[in-house]
Amino acid sequence: MYKKIPSLAALCLLSAAAQAQSSVTLYGVVDVAVGHTSESSGVDVPGGTRVLASRQSATRMDSGVSAGSRFGLRGVEDLGGGLQAKFQLESGFNVNNGASTQGGLLFGRMAYVGLAGKHWSLTGGRQLTPMNNAAVASMALPGGYWGAISGAVTGSYEPVGATPGGGAFQTGTRADNSVLFTYTLGPVTANTMVAGGNQNSQGTGRYGAFVLGYADGPLKLNAGVSRMRQNREQVIDPDRAEWQTTWLLGGSYDFGVATLYTGFSQFNPRKDTSNLSPVATVGAAGASVNAFTWERSRIAWVGAKIPLAGGNLLAQVSRHTYKYQDNDDGRSTTLGVAYDYPLSKRTAVYASYGQVSNNDRARTPLFSAIPAVSPFGYGSDLRGVSVGMRHTF
Repeated sequence: MYKKIPSLAALCLLSAAAQAQSSVTLYGVVDVAVGHTSESSGVDVPGGTRVLASRQSATRMDSGVSAGSRFGLRGVEDLGGGLQAKFQLESGFNVNNGASTQGGLLFGRMAYVGLAGKHWSLTGGRQLTPMNNAAVASMALPGGYWGAISGAVTGSYEPVGATPGGGAFQTGTRADNSVLFTYTLGPVTANTMVAGGNQNSQGTGRYGAFVLGYADGPLKLNAGVSRMRQNREQVIDPDRAEWQTTWLLGGSYDFGVATLYTGFSQFNPRKDTSNLSPVATVGAAGASVNAFTWERSRIAWVGAKIPLAGGNLLAQVSRHTYKYQDNDDGRSTTLGVAYDYPLSKRTAVYASYGQVSNNDRARTPLFSAIPAVSPFGYGSDLRGVSVGMRHTF
């Protein structure tokens, strides 16, 4: 009996060592809010006169105002010699009705696997783009709360018409069939992503991005550029699909009493409007709400995060400009203000207000993390206010 005790102890130690080399974590966010939204009337085309709808409002329960509700699995295995294998699977859902988000995809938020070393990582699958991460890191409203603009900066217009599972769905924010390489050297991080898009011989939906980040003490800077070839749903002839370009520059500085954020982004779309499918043509039957006729768009923003009474006050204002070839600019101003108060390390309550003012050549939506309010055509003004609770695990 006594001879068996050392053997048992050795087995236990070996088992503990094996578990230490590999770990899987279940995590998630549950976010729900009650609020009120409104949309004023708008016109059917830029500068038009035909009114589409009268003013409407609704009191609603939403999931994901401050952060998208989700659950996921994250794992890492030590392969030795400083090398690790890692994976992440993340699924989005609505708390208010239990429905899946991201078009009903099982792991629509993220699904990737890869390798990592001390200074680098290489992953493949459906992943957040480095442009999205750079935009969120440069904003006081980091992808959530009413008045958030990260979706407008990186994800609203490139994939117009794309469908879930089609290879270009949500590209700009998340990219299917993508490979991401990240390398960090001191305060500088470089991110390069390429994605296969629709994976056809015409190359529609293909995506590439390069982003540089700098973080040293209170200063953080991000600069990047991405290119996406029009997805197959967006064009009549896929052989004539054009490349569209987005670039951004942003950053933040923590002064202690407050952190200030600012940035600028520009999107240069296709030039050949004769090749657009109905879903990408303004005024056509079944056209996407994100279809457009302007030649390029620009977004500039400034914001602040201020510690206040045990929580954080967040405020941000942005200016969207849409450049038309032979007409006046479309302009919209988005304002977002939120207060987030932690009840514990895992639970917080918040209040959020946002508004968008559009002129008669702009129809910028009002975004939060997941819910959005779409304008009734051009010139429609939007409002949203919510109080909610968020729990992480």
